[in-house]
Amino acid sequence: MKVYLDNFVLEEYNASNLQHREVIERLNQDKESKKYLGDLFYAIQKNSKRSEEDISKLNKTFISYYNEYPIGYFAIYTIHSEYQVSCGLLEEYRKQYLASLLLEEASTYFLSEYIDINEIFAIIDKENIASQNSALRAGYERIEEEKYSIKK
Repeated sequence: MKVYLDNFVLEEYNASNLQHREVIERLNQDKESKKYLGDLFYAIQKNSKRSEEDISKLNKTFISYYNEYPIGYFAIYTIHSEYQVSCGLLEEYRKQYLASLLLEEASTYFLSEYIDINEIFAIIDKENIASQNSALRAGYERIEEEKYSIKK
């Protein structure tokens, strides 16, 4: 599955794709990414399992491309009937407002293209100020200390 956004392409994660594995490995080795995203290989496995268990729900992990370069990871998944997203960029692509733009474009796409998705949540650690600001710039609203939401 490929999703074409205005400024990005989301390519569904494929473990056989060396470029995809390299992006995830680099994020896993990055101190900040590891702190806030955890073990992404585990997260990808968990998301894949969710997809197998309930094919009616959207549970996908993507590699994000910007100007044809892989810049990070994006996932959408269902937990307790809530759609949630997770996003991480390689270090050299941070602090350029790309995370905000990616989150805004991807969220808009999933809200508009999937009729069963009326709201998307992002769970963001209270210490992760950069991601909190990215979510707010992308149109999310803080609804709890670590929970953000965007609606149709």
